[in-house]
Amino acid sequence: MTATMWIVTLWATMIPVFALAFRVLELRRDTFFLLVYVQTLAYLDIAPLLAASDVNVATQDRYGWVQAWALALFQIPLLLTYLYVLRRRRRALPVERQFRVSSPRLALFILGSAMFGVIYFVVAAKYGLLYRRLGEELSSIQLSMNLVEFALYRAFTELGPFLIAVQLVLLRTQTDMSPRLRRWGWLGLGLTTVLFMGYAIVNSRLTALMTLAILYAVVNVTSDGRRRINFGAVVGTVLLAITGLYALRVVANVRLSVSNGDGIFALQNFLPIATRPGQLDDTLRWRMNGVDLIAIIADNVEAQGPALGTAWAVPFVLSLDPIVRTPFTVEAKRANLTSAKTWLLLRYGGVSKTDYYSCMLSDAYGNFSVYGFLLAAFVLGPILAYSTAALRWSAAPMGLVFAAFAITRILPFEQEFESILFGWYKLIPFVLVAVAAYPLRRAGPLHRASWSPTVSADFA
Repeated sequence: MTATMWIVTLWATMIPVFALAFRVLELRRDTFFLLVYVQTLAYLDIAPLLAASDVNVATQDRYGWVQAWALALFQIPLLLTYLYVLRRRRRALPVERQFRVSSPRLALFILGSAMFGVIYFVVAAKYGLLYRRLGEELSSIQLSMNLVEFALYRAFTELGPFLIAVQLVLLRTQTDMSPRLRRWGWLGLGLTTVLFMGYAIVNSRLTALMTLAILYAVVNVTSDGRRRINFGAVVGTVLLAITGLYALRVVANVRLSVSNGDGIFALQNFLPIATRPGQLDDTLRWRMNGVDLIAIIADNVEAQGPALGTAWAVPFVLSLDPIVRTPFTVEAKRANLTSAKTWLLLRYGGVSKTDYYSCMLSDAYGNFSVYGFLLAAFVLGPILAYSTAALRWSAAPMGLVFAAFAITRILPFEQEFESILFGWYKLIPFVLVAVAAYPLRRAGPLHRASWSPTVSADFA
C-alpha cells in the first residue's frame, strides 16, 4: 500500500473540511454537492485504499497515480467550478419567492405519480421482473415487452427519485397551501416514496440509499439559510441513517434469499434484525472501487492513445432503443455489451466482462485519458450549481422541476459518465408531463438579489 494513496486520500478528505470550516461551503445549502463529493471520496480514495492490500505493488502504484490525477483534475476543479457558477446564479435569482398551489393540479399530480408506481408493479409482475438481478436473462425479457409497457416500466425506475424530489419541494416552498391540501401533498409524497422504495429496497443498495439521501438533501437545500442546525435536524439525520442501514440489510437479505431459492417477499427479509445465511458475491470495498478499472486499462490507454469518444458510440446507439430498434441493438443487448466500460475493458484490458466495478470517471478516462477527469468536473460542477441555486432560490416552477430532474440524474457517482450524456432524453416526455401538471404557480412580486452585505453573507 503506497504512501501516495494515503497522502492523496488525506488531501481529498481535507478539501471539503477546510471549505466547511471557512464557510466556503455550507452544510445545508450545499448538501447535494457534499453528497457527490463524499461519493468521490468513497469510490476514488477510501475503497481503493482498502482494496489495495489485495493487489500487487505495481497495481497499487497505478491506483495512487489515478487518485493523484483525479484529485488534481476532478475533485478540486469540481469544487471550484461549483462555487463559481453558484455565485453567478445567486446574483440572477430573487431574494424572496412565493408560490401558489393549484388544487386540481395537485390532485392530478398525486394520482398520476401513484398510478405510475402501480403500473410499474403490474408490468414487473407480469414479466417476472420484480427482482431485476437476472443476469443475461434480463435483456431477453425486456426485449419481449411492447414499447408502452417497457417505457412505463423503465421510466418509473429512472424517475422515481425525481417524482419524490419535486413533491417534497412542493411541500417545502413558501406557498398559501391550506392545511387540507398540505395533508394531501404529504399523502402523495408518502405513496410515491413507498412505491419507489418497494422497487429499490429489493433491487439496489445504491438506489435505496440515494433515494433517502435525496429526501434529506431537498429538506436541507430548501431550508431557511438563517436558521442554525437544530435538534430536529439532528434527529432527522439519525433517523435517516438508521433507515439507510435498514435498507442495506433488506437488499442483502433479498439477494441471499433469491440465491437460496426463496421468495423476495419472505417476511424474514424485512425484519430489521434478521439476517439470511450465506455471503454476497462482492464486498463493499470492491463494489465501490472506482479506480480498479482505470488501473487495468491505464497502461494501454497511455501507450495507444484514448478512445476519443468511440467508446460511447454503442451506448449512444442503444440509448435510442426501443424507439429506434435495429438488429444491432437487439444483439448488443442480448450479448450484454451495452456499456462503454465493457468496450474499454475488451480493447485496452483484454478482459471480456459484461459488468465490472466502475464509477463516473471510468469511461471519461478511457475516452480522453486524464483530461476526461476535467471534462467530468466541468459537467458535474455547473449542473450541481444550477440545480442547487434553482431549488434554493428560483421563483420559476418549471426551473424547480428541471433542477430536480437534473440533480437526481447526476447524483449517483457509481454510474458511468455515458449515463449523464445519453440517459436523459428518453425521459424528457415524462418530465414535460410533470411540468404541465406541477401544482406550483408563481405568486407575488419578485425581488432580485443585489450584492448587499446581507445577501452576500450567504456565501460567507
